[in-house]
Amino acid sequence: MRSTINWSPTLGVVPIEDIEIDVDSRDDIPRVLRALQEIWSRRRCRDQILQVIQDQVGEGVRQDTGRPGMSYWMIFVLSLLKQALNIDFDRLTELANQHEGLRQMLQVDLLDGQKIRFTRQAIINNVSLVHEESWQRINATIIAFGYAVLAPTRKGPQQVSCDSYVVETEVRFPMDVRLLYDATRTFMKQSSKAWAALLLPLMCTLTGWRQLGYLTHSLYLAYRRVGSAKQYRSNPKAVKAYLKLCTLRINKCLALEALVRERFPDSGWVHRLQTISAQAQKLHEQVRLRLVEKKVIPNEEKIYSLHAPHTRWIRKGKARPKEVELGVPVTISQCTLGLILWWKIMWEGVDVDITEEVVKQITARFPKVHTISFDRGFSSQENLEAIQSLVEHPVLPKKGRRNQADRARESTPEFKKARKQHVLIESRINCLEHHGGDRVRTKGGKDGFARTVAASIVATNLCQIGKCLMKRDQKRLRRAA
Repeated sequence: MRSTINWSPTLGVVPIEDIEIDVDSRDDIPRVLRALQEIWSRRRCRDQILQVIQDQVGEGVRQDTGRPGMSYWMIFVLSLLKQALNIDFDRLTELANQHEGLRQMLQVDLLDGQKIRFTRQAIINNVSLVHEESWQRINATIIAFGYAVLAPTRKGPQQVSCDSYVVETEVRFPMDVRLLYDATRTFMKQSSKAWAALLLPLMCTLTGWRQLGYLTHSLYLAYRRVGSAKQYRSNPKAVKAYLKLCTLRINKCLALEALVRERFPDSGWVHRLQTISAQAQKLHEQVRLRLVEKKVIPNEEKIYSLHAPHTRWIRKGKARPKEVELGVPVTISQCTLGLILWWKIMWEGVDVDITEEVVKQITARFPKVHTISFDRGFSSQENLEAIQSLVEHPVLPKKGRRNQADRARESTPEFKKARKQHVLIESRINCLEHHGGDRVRTKGGKDGFARTVAASIVATNLCQIGKCLMKRDQKRLRRAA
């Protein structure tokens, strides 16, 4: 049983509109709470957001019976606060149980002798239920709310800036020799667990998994002999011995996988073993081709992480401390109020491949937009011709040498003005990185990555709105004094 919020407050529950927030604070928590307080006071905006979460989380859940779960308002507040502060679930749990202002926003009774306490696992299970599509819908509501609060005379954005940056994944620097060791060791560990969980010792004569410790340790010793470039270049025999041992371990696991697939085709172990089996065999082949046959592996065929296979090798080609970044590029679009209107996670491709799609998505969502600016990474002659019919003033600087027509196009007042304002999106990217959009540590593959990035963007918008509201409150208090 879930509810949108506690509609029957007790004596110790402070109404959200009466919560006192320190408008002079420079911390992020008051900004989030102030924006949430304003959303709560606007009933239409609040109901739209809670309805989106209910459609996602409450599907198939009865509202009249059962053990009460976390309300949709609590899920919304805790999800945004985690990303706004860029904290882990341990600190979020501590704040939810000890921070008085946050507990007031969560509508917890502060006078109750048996205080409601949130467990870490309960927060993880509930916060992880809102997916990227729902965050896109929530963000559209928050954009409309932001314009109604910060610029009530405008009816939507008119000028938009677009840029991309890399959201890193939680991975170590990829070395295929080490990845092969990790994949083989994981394959052995999962096979041993399946062997014990499915009671295979009672059904067949497949033996040897009681020696898992010895099998793993011998593999580790072979890996250590070729663990660095200097080692495997100077000792090709050790490389062949390492590959041979990996082959033996993988074949042993493949025999168990075939048995599980034959006797338990509907078991969840089948999918787990097949996934790690494909990774281990692919890495084994790549290491053999690169170290033994001295072949070059294309970047698009490489595996950079086992638990985050969506990780890409991004080389920006700029003079910067991080010449190479391991993650996934994300394209964002910002309006002049500093709000992120739309985003796209680029699982494949580069900036120049999505220029037309970005313009179509923005103009479809915000018809009053007349200027969209990009940087040179999005530029091509085909893109320029495609977007000229979609937006009134496309600002797409050309790569390389410009001809007379390009110089004339880039000398117009609209083009120059948009280019000067385009640099503001860099500060928004920096702000987004401070609100959980720098490195994603969430588990769950692509879904977990997309969910975290989306929540970070919505939290960034909420912090921007809360910051402006607190400045407005400061001015009002000074005038009243």
